Amino acid sequence: MAVFGFGRVGGLRRQLQEAQTRNANLQRMYAAAQNNRLTSDWISQATSADSEIRGSIRMLRNRARQLVRDSDFAKSALRAVKNNVVGTGIRMQAQVRMQRGGRLADDINRRIEE
Repeated sequence: MAVFGFGRVGGLRRQLQEAQTRNANLQRMYAAAQNNRLTSDWISQATSADSEIRGSIRMLRNRARQLVRDSDFAKSALRAVKNNVVGTGIRMQAQVRMQRGGRLADDINRRIEE
């Protein structure tokens, strides 16, 4: 035992550092974020999906159309999307209110929505 208990403090500091080192090695991550022999040559870009396909949109569109023509699975998937999407999609709904009374201005809203 050291004078004034400083030996104990040093031992506790070492134990704390060892525990922090062990916990740092146990960080959670996605499987795709691991860097091992299977993923070391995987080149990934930090860009959006839109910017990735911008240069090759025509080729992707043509291949997708050909896939729907040739594959029953793709045809079924497209049919399922068409059958399960309600309406014509998201549309703007204007809600301009009159200054007096606070009622909706139907004429203006109708012109905006057209």
